[in-house]
Amino acid sequence: MVTERFVNLAQHVAKGQGMPSLPMVVLPANVDFLSPEELRKVADKAFTEVAGKLASAPQRKPAV
Repeated sequence: MVTERFVNLAQHVAKGQGMPSLPMVVLPANVDFLSPEELRKVADKAFTEVAGKLASAPQRKPAV
């Protein structure tokens, strides 16, 4: 998870760490200014996105 302001930085760091296609969930930049109802919507959407990315993540073979 990353806020809108740090997407480019997060992408560069992920690439530098050998994970250029790291899935990210992007949140609005200023969630501290949202009403409780707006924040709930952001959280619900983020939860759905994270769950979807985890469910579709490629399976890794166990280390031997």
